[in-house]
Amino acid sequence: MTATYQFAGITDAQKLGAYYVQDAARLMNRLSYSYYRLMRIGAGQLPARVNWHFKAGVARHLYEDSQARAELADRVAELRAPQAKQQPKAPDPWLEVLFDELLMARSDYELYAGIYEVIRPELKRIVDLYMERTQPLVDYPTVRVLKRVRLDLEEQISWGQSIAPVLQEDAAYFRSRPETGIAADDADSAAPFVAHLRELLAKIGGLDGAAMAEVGDVPDRRRSTAAFEVVKKAVRDPRMGGETLGRTGVANPPEDPVLAPVVKNARTRQEELGAAELCAATLYLQDNMPWSFYADMARHCWDEMRHTLFGQAVLDSAGYDWFSMPQFKGDYDPHMKKPVASAYVWLSIGIEGSAMKKDAMPKESRDLRALADKTGDPFVTFFAQCVDYDWADEVTHHQYGRKWAEDLIGDYHTSEMIAHHEMKLNLIRMAEDTYTYWADKPDSHNKQLHLREWASYHTPEMLAFLAANG
Repeated sequence: MTATYQFAGITDAQKLGAYYVQDAARLMNRLSYSYYRLMRIGAGQLPARVNWHFKAGVARHLYEDSQARAELADRVAELRAPQAKQQPKAPDPWLEVLFDELLMARSDYELYAGIYEVIRPELKRIVDLYMERTQPLVDYPTVRVLKRVRLDLEEQISWGQSIAPVLQEDAAYFRSRPETGIAADDADSAAPFVAHLRELLAKIGGLDGAAMAEVGDVPDRRRSTAAFEVVKKAVRDPRMGGETLGRTGVANPPEDPVLAPVVKNARTRQEELGAAELCAATLYLQDNMPWSFYADMARHCWDEMRHTLFGQAVLDSAGYDWFSMPQFKGDYDPHMKKPVASAYVWLSIGIEGSAMKKDAMPKESRDLRALADKTGDPFVTFFAQCVDYDWADEVTHHQYGRKWAEDLIGDYHTSEMIAHHEMKLNLIRMAEDTYTYWADKPDSHNKQLHLREWASYHTPEMLAFLAANG
């Protein structure tokens, strides 16, 4: 028996492992492909999903999936298979069909069940088995990668278990209200879909391909007989307060003239979901890009979702009602009528780049921190910290825009022209809907605060520009 300090603390350092390099490379390649497909499925499905909290989890996990894919592909390349770092290819047609079918989930519950009841538990089974059977000293780099992968899987599966009852309740609600048009799947109605995914897995003995499909047997495509389409209009829970392209604030705004603009800006953060969905759509729709592009888009998507959750967390902490208000969709719906490349440069170069150039966001961060120090208000302090990290993220996002402009559009100068043209149109759209919303509301400090912000974009000249350019 070896002492715990021997072999750098690696236990069972002298046991016989089950895998040679070729075996390890084959299995890690299958895992890498699986994570790549999970990332893509999360991105394509995100704008179509209904439940607010489910959207947030999907965004987080598609980012974590991109990280897992990258580390696994790097490890495969180290295992004498360098081609794995290129665009992932299906190791066999059964895996390809399995994930193609999962992509076609028609509801929140089907997507939940496919990912969190079928695929992620299967991934954890494979990771656990591999770590149990491999030689921990000779294969330490793989073990190190899989430790991080397993930790994420444990958290992801646990989160899935916690949201499942919520999605069941949603299904019951939407079944009683068919006029919403929301697909109301629950465990019973999703069962055939889940069974089909399990059957595809069983044919090859799991994601690790432990068995062989019978000769002449062909994977059964039931839903993926046509191409998947990303929705052109992002879906919002109809229990929310409707949809808008303008800014509507919270339902219970403060009268305090110091707090009022802070609450208004916190609500603006809560409304960044459309930006996350736009990044997800860009990831899914933009073909034939280097892997690092998809990794950047996954990170950008999750960052924008984090910013949305910043706003939610701050507003919730102080009891401000944002859920019952019209939900802003100006970052997604208008832009999905145009090529997704122009939409992405609008976001990364136009919006985020302009904030950097004009010092708008850094100034907001400094001002909020000064106000937090002056007032000692925990609400202001919380939001000041959110904005400070938001600003750090935006710098990175603008760098993404500059980095990928040539691949997306052709050159940076053209990208900048498109971005600023689209930004002007977007600001006018927001101003028009903002004025429309507040027009019949009683005069208040909150109303004037919103209208003053958009006054310069709500003029006859600007509206005529919008009408001419759409």
